[in-house]
Formats: sequence, structure tokens, C-alpha cells
Amino acid sequence: MVVSSEASMPLEKIAAESSTILWYQVFAEGDLSAVRAKMNQAVKSGCKAICITTGVPFRKAQASSGPAKLAALSRPAANWDIVDQMRKGINVPVLIKGIMTPEEAEAAVKRGVQGIVVSNYGGLLTPGMASSMEMLPSIADAVAGKVPVLIDGSFRRGSDILKALAYGATAVMIGRPLAWGLAAYGPEGAQQVLEMLQTEVARDMAHTGKPTLRDIDRTLVKLQEV
Repeated sequence: MVVSSEASMPLEKIAAESSTILWYQVFAEGDLSAVRAKMNQAVKSGCKAICITTGVPFRKAQASSGPAKLAALSRPAANWDIVDQMRKGINVPVLIKGIMTPEEAEAAVKRGVQGIVVSNYGGLLTPGMASSMEMLPSIADAVAGKVPVLIDGSFRRGSDILKALAYGATAVMIGRPLAWGLAAYGPEGAQQVLEMLQTEVARDMAHTGKPTLRDIDRTLVKLQEV
């Protein structure tokens, strides 16, 4: 579980009552001294990784004719000086969330980041944003297996997860479905959602003739521009 720095419950309480591995998510903004203090406290509380969210959404420009084209209109590159300040002295793996271009992914790897999360954070709120899935193949190619590549963004079915794995994701992060399961049936509902997704992934792997995760490749999917 990735616990947000904006969670409604204190991290220490979550850590004390949790039996699973915890990561901690912070944002590269505001008072960096305060953010670093939160990160250090998270590590002391047992969090095994820090996930720094950075950047703003990546816009998809509409061509005057023909298929839509992807273009960086208003997304500044991640501020690596700030990221370096934040992760200095942190003795657990640090991942960067918000990577949406191959160039950013390459820069993250060169900076020694231990993992990236492909995410158009806030994209659901602004029309015209490229989805994380659209950008995943080129980012995975740029990383070339040097660090884990995670992804989030509207994953609702096992087939969604299978597509992401086919495009090069190491793992998929699930958000809203768990919240829905929790709201409907409590902890058992959240557990049921996870088990359902796992079952669907296994079923879809069998249907496509991919018996192991290593067998999953890009022959399974084709991304069509609209």
C-alpha cells in the first residue's frame, strides 16, 4: 500500500495496524524541509520506499486534421534539483511519480532514481490529457529494464492490467476500485476487489496463451490513435 502524505489517518497509526508493506507518497512542492521531515518519519515508521510525485499533466494536442498527435504543451520537465534535495539521505528506494515522457524517464534513471511511476496526475480533471497507457510503451523502451516501471490511471479490470504488463509495466497501481470495495463492504470488499482483479488477470492470460508473466509481450495489444 502506498500511503499518501494527505491521508486522513496518521501514517504512524496506519503502520502500527498494518501487516502489509507500506510505501509513502509525498509531493514535490511547498516547504521542502517539512516534506523531508515527513519522509524521514515515514522511514522510521517502517515504510520501505518513498514515492515523490512531481510535474503537471501532459497535454495532448489536437491536430487540425487526421489522428490526434501527442505534444508537450505546458508540462515543464521535472525539477531534478528539488528531487535531489528531497531524497538526499533517504536510505530506502525512491521512486518518481508523474513521469510522462521518455526524456523524463531517461533523466530519472541517470539521476539514480530506483523506480518510476507513469502517471498523468490530475489528468482526469482536465480534458485533452494523454493517458498514462498511451505513454507507457515509449517510456518502458527508454528505461530498458534499468529500473521498475509502475503505472496508474483508471485500471478497472484484469484485462487493463494485462495490457499494461504487455506494454512493459513492472506493476500496476490500483486506487479507486479498492475505495469502492471498501465503501461497499468494508475491508472484505477491498480484499475481494484485489482477488477479483488477480483472478481476471490469470483468466485473461490463459485465454491469450500466456501461462507466465514472462510470456506477456506486446503482441497481445495494439494501441489505435483516434
